[in-house]
Amino acid sequence: MTWSLPAEIDTLPWLEGAAWTDVPGAKVGISGGDIKGNGDPRDDVCVLWAPGSVAGVTTRSTAAAAPCLWTRARVPGRAKAIVVNAGNANAATGPQGGRDVEATVATAAAALGGAPDEILVCSTGVIGEPLPMDRLIPAVGAAA
Repeated sequence: MTWSLPAEIDTLPWLEGAAWTDVPGAKVGISGGDIKGNGDPRDDVCVLWAPGSVAGVTTRSTAAAAPCLWTRARVPGRAKAIVVNAGNANAATGPQGGRDVEATVATAAAALGGAPDEILVCSTGVIGEPLPMDRLIPAVGAAA
């Protein structure tokens, strides 16, 4: 099913000049982990702290990526934070992908205080390659 959004949604004038930190209680941390491994110093890891009730939309695919499966199992519900990385989707990575999600949320939970089940994960990027955990984990810690 597809929905059409009104044209005015594209402009989001009520958010002009706004930031996540304008939401009471929300905090955002960003860091660079060189997730693609190409030496690009861009910020590619984000931790959004916004404790509360959460809902989400994930793929219905039976081949969903590990971060999608983790998040899907926890929404709707309550969460404290969302870890987002760009550069590697952690998709088609088998059981290692699940272990990498668990290590990611454990790192964020330890830095933020709380339980791993209170952390959601979203990843985008290359498919079929394991996450570079040696770079991701320090970046998650720095962003958190």
